[in-house]
Amino acid sequence: MRPFMHLLSILLLLPNLVFAAGFLLLGHAIAGATILVFFDRLFSDALTLMTWGIFAIGAVFLAILVGGFFRQTRWLAASCIAILSVASLAILVVLGSGPISFGQWLFLLPGALSLGIGAWLAAADWP
Repeated sequence: MRPFMHLLSILLLLPNLVFAAGFLLLGHAIAGATILVFFDRLFSDALTLMTWGIFAIGAVFLAILVGGFFRQTRWLAASCIAILSVASLAILVVLGSGPISFGQWLFLLPGALSLGIGAWLAAADWP
């Protein structure tokens, strides 16, 4: 049952994590003063992701995914999920454009559920 809960927490985390990464990339690009700097930073970030970022993100994601299926490493993988959940929720709330409405809280709910499941698994499987 716990490997299923770990997989569920990863699936609940993915939309918030992708959205938070998009906020960070666009925030970095928008920080440029002109439209040329904006496109230059977007192109530079895309090249960085294409050269090594996709493989590194995939390797970390696979390690967290596989780590959740073994009893010895489940607490570490669940801790990583909880940390990623806190980080993505913080980014989405802090970089939001204004007060959070009810619909936005509903969007953040899967990330909060992922945080709860990850924290529970990390505490339950602590060695």
